[in-house]
Amino acid sequence: MAVDCSPDLFEALEMVALVHRQDGRFVLSGGIPRWFRKLCPDILTGSLPSPPEKQFPFLANFLVDAREFWESGRSGRIRSGVWIQAAPDGDEMALEASAMRLKASNILLIESCEYQYSEKQSLIQTGRLLALDLHQHQRKERFARNIREALEVQVRQRAQLLLQTNTRLKAEIAERESAEHSMRESERRFRTLFDNLFDAQLLMEADGSIRDVNRAACRLLSCSREQLCGRAVADLFAEHESGKILGVFSDAARDGIAYFNESVLRGDNQSFIPVEGGGVGLEMDGRRHVIFSLRDISYRKQLQSQLQQAQKMEAMGSLASGISHDFNNILSAIIGYTEIVRMDLSEGSLAVRNLDQVLAAGNRAKKLVQQILAFSRQADNVSKPVKISAVVSEALKLIRATLPASIHIQQRLESQSYVRCDPTQIHQICINLCTNAGHAMEEDGGVLEVRLTEATLDEKFVSGHPGMSPGPHLQLSVADTGKGIAKPLLCKIFDPFFTTKGFGKGTGMGLSVVHGIAAAIGGGVTVESQPGQGCCFHVFLPALTETVAESPLAEPVMKTGIERILFVDDEQFQVDLATQALGRLGYRVAARTSSLEALTLFNQDPDAFDLVITDLTMPQLAGKVLAEKIHAIRPDIPIILSSGFSTAISDDDARSMGFSAYLKKPLVMGELAIAVRNVLDGEKAG
Repeated sequence: MAVDCSPDLFEALEMVALVHRQDGRFVLSGGIPRWFRKLCPDILTGSLPSPPEKQFPFLANFLVDAREFWESGRSGRIRSGVWIQAAPDGDEMALEASAMRLKASNILLIESCEYQYSEKQSLIQTGRLLALDLHQHQRKERFARNIREALEVQVRQRAQLLLQTNTRLKAEIAERESAEHSMRESERRFRTLFDNLFDAQLLMEADGSIRDVNRAACRLLSCSREQLCGRAVADLFAEHESGKILGVFSDAARDGIAYFNESVLRGDNQSFIPVEGGGVGLEMDGRRHVIFSLRDISYRKQLQSQLQQAQKMEAMGSLASGISHDFNNILSAIIGYTEIVRMDLSEGSLAVRNLDQVLAAGNRAKKLVQQILAFSRQADNVSKPVKISAVVSEALKLIRATLPASIHIQQRLESQSYVRCDPTQIHQICINLCTNAGHAMEEDGGVLEVRLTEATLDEKFVSGHPGMSPGPHLQLSVADTGKGIAKPLLCKIFDPFFTTKGFGKGTGMGLSVVHGIAAAIGGGVTVESQPGQGCCFHVFLPALTETVAESPLAEPVMKTGIERILFVDDEQFQVDLATQALGRLGYRVAARTSSLEALTLFNQDPDAFDLVITDLTMPQLAGKVLAEKIHAIRPDIPIILSSGFSTAISDDDARSMGFSAYLKKPLVMGELAIAVRNVLDGEKAG
């Protein structure tokens, strides 16, 4: 952009006007003086061949000041001072530059100055001084630059060192934090493991004082951690165990490990807790410690006690089976001979009535034997519709004879409904509950109340009694006015072998059996009790909804016959009874007490007999072996098996082995007559 002035003015003033544009370039404005063409012979109109500072090196520093002047917007004019520059032909010229603003344009003026020799010398001297100053200034700048560079190197080195140190410190801090985190995590894991171990853990100092315990130890001893820490470990054990525990502690501290098979802790309420365990010695915090691990073996001891009790019960069951067999033989004699004597007497006589009482007692004794066998798991339970009131009434007759006169029995049997079960099981429930009630009142006497009512159970009730269903039930209630049962014990009374009675007064099986029978039938048992106010058990049994036809009991008809029978039993009185009973019915009987003699007799004339009746357990040849040998001789001969042991064989077993019928001792004449006639008639029909 050209300045708004005449170009001739600049040419007349012997000045070169250069306009500084916004893009940083300089352009000529106006004419070009001769002296300028002499300095720059290759200059073109309008522009310089190169920037002014390259064309005129002396302008380099001045242009810096000029640009600052233009940018500041100040008015006026600044000068560079005179300098000498040689033209290409060797002539020297004195030049001076100035910067100014003219109508918003930045103007650089260069003019030629006239000078004398003296001025030249002065300029030269001034140039030299300036050059010297410049050289000194440059030396100072170089020195300063060297110092600055050295300082920068040192700063960079120090910064690098600081960075390395900082990095190392950060790494050390991170490592320390990681180690502290790992230590805290390890401590947390140790505490979690320590606190959640199943066995009780006691951490002790070298003097035997407790430093720390886990939760299992607090539960075992029923104490808080604060209550246990600081106490001597020997004080936790029974007095007679202190010496052994201190010995284990010393051995563990010295040898690193020690055990004990069994010891006894003292609980907070002076109860004793059997435990087993040992100690381990270890270093912690630079000091020797011992950690005890204790396991509660109360449950194991209880199981051992229960096992011993179960073994006793098993032995009692075997003994009961043997006694029942012998008792069956005695009953066979009592019932059998009574029936024979009765046959010789006139109906309605006093003697017959007395003998009927003997037979009734014998039959009750027979049922009692069956109950004993059921208790010892020696008899099979047969479910059928049972009128519960009749069974309860019969059981109470037996109970009356076992209770002292100070206990009064009240019975209210209001329900006449039926339950599908084995009557022996109901009899056993009554006997066990009434016996329990009698024990509760044996010191002070009282009232034993037995009630049988009907109850309808709803969903709400059975939801709290698994195994039971809603609907009509019979409710058998047995209540006493004894001492009652403490609330903490109510949840244990149905556990096998649990008993509150003294040694030798109970097995702890009575209520467990009652609960098991009721559950097997589909019912349940509840109990209500307050200490000092007695106890009441309620047995719920599902009632049959269908109608049960009651058939009147008829006296068995003594069927007679003339067939030939071989009777074999190792008991002489059984042989005599069978001979008389079957003989009175018209049968021809050959009896032997030796199974070998019976086999010999049969082998002599197999067709001489129509039926064989044999005992199961006999010396020489057992009944089963005898039957096999007889069938080997004559396969079609019917054989009836009789036995007082119900464990050895069942009805189905007897039939599967080829026996035609199975009679359980004691043999009743009516049952014997019916069985013999049914077998013989069945053979003829077949």
